[in-house]
Amino acid sequence: MKKINKQDFLAHTKNLINEKIIPPLSNDAINEFQLAKNYFYSIKRDSELENAQKWLNTFFQNVPLNSAAVAFRKNFSYLHLFEPHRKNYHFLRLDIRSFFHSIDTEDIKTSFQKYFEDDYLDEKKQQHLIDAFINLI
Repeated sequence: MKKINKQDFLAHTKNLINEKIIPPLSNDAINEFQLAKNYFYSIKRDSELENAQKWLNTFFQNVPLNSAAVAFRKNFSYLHLFEPHRKNYHFLRLDIRSFFHSIDTEDIKTSFQKYFEDDYLDEKKQQHLIDAFINLI
């Protein structure tokens, strides 16, 4: 996968740039709703943000996954999760509370840094491409 450069990034996000940077998503841009005991989140309808999110979705489809990653993958189920362990007798299933909220931003940045050129979004060098990406996700 080729690294994303400034032109690629700007082609999909230029209308989201505020003061020559991409600010973090505000709470106003996110819908939070609850079904039973579960919370769900979605981005409010905004055509510019939706376009950037569609581009990000395409980007994420091209990022290779670890073979152990089974959750939230299309055409995968618990059977795929258990397949490597099918001859074992005991299993432990854990559900980590607030798992996604516990993911550190620096860990995400480190994981995706290799997919972005080391360049700035703006001429004044206020924001790296990877930091603009982090603000979109």
